[in-house]
Amino acid sequence: MSTSNSFKLNSNFAYAGETVYLTTSQDNYNIYATFQSSKDSNVNVKLAVQEVNSNEAWVTIETIQAGNAQGGGSRSVQFTNYSTAGDRNLRVVAYLYDGWTGYTSLMQTCVGSMFIR
Repeated sequence: MSTSNSFKLNSNFAYAGETVYLTTSQDNYNIYATFQSSKDSNVNVKLAVQEVNSNEAWVTIETIQAGNAQGGGSRSVQFTNYSTAGDRNLRVVAYLYDGWTGYTSLMQTCVGSMFIR
């Protein structure tokens, strides 16, 4: 099953208000995440899997630098070895950075829907 969330770019971006998308899907052992940029945006994307810990706080358990997405392009990653045998609350988060500065200027965080694995 695939889940897609849409987000409006915030005022940090030259094209604030444009829509970007974070889509997640999964199979028995993997989580797949795709970030799609808006038609005018230029962003560097980090995608992360987060889990709820015993204090009921979200903690990052894996992060992948997905690369640059611009002009409506997308970046996809695969998080491996996340079995469905447990009972873990997880979500995927996209960290958006200025496309011209690498991964130094965090501009927005997009939080995907929670799912159980």
